[in-house]
Amino acid sequence: MQPENAQSPPALRVADRSPDRSPDRFRAVTVTVRVRDRRPHFAQAVFTRHCIDFLRALAALTGTPPFAYCLMPDHVHLLLGPSPVVSAPGFVGRWKALCAREWHRRCGEGSFWQAGFVERVLADDEDLLRVGNYILMNPVRAGLVSTPDAYAFSGSLEWDLSPSAARRAGGRCM
Repeated sequence: MQPENAQSPPALRVADRSPDRSPDRFRAVTVTVRVRDRRPHFAQAVFTRHCIDFLRALAALTGTPPFAYCLMPDHVHLLLGPSPVVSAPGFVGRWKALCAREWHRRCGEGSFWQAGFVERVLADDEDLLRVGNYILMNPVRAGLVSTPDAYAFSGSLEWDLSPSAARRAGGRCM
């Protein structure tokens, strides 16, 4: 049974009107998005889980692989693979809108996100696992937890991050 204030993510649809024809469309990207005024909105567990649910639903709808995600209290890190139907900025913009709408539904406050976001296209020879591990280590570096698997708001929708999978991978997170 869901808590009283829990709600299912809204139905999503793809609305890209013109395909992105840039060569970077077919490469993985890292994205960092900040909450306006660095407010710790993602410290609220129920809200943060909703945003992870929105990420999952939007990824399934668009075919965008979220290799790694980490929702820190006041900002978010994503490692996204290419999508056949939406650009990384389009994906992130839609996800930001879903989270902001949920925040406003709950709290009715003003602007949720800082305008824009930082996007970095990965070089062809960059190791996705290394970049993903770096993202997942953010809560450890920030002193929030002692191990990445102890942080409830990070993970992967593409990789098996279970302890047994890590042992099979030689101790790496993924």
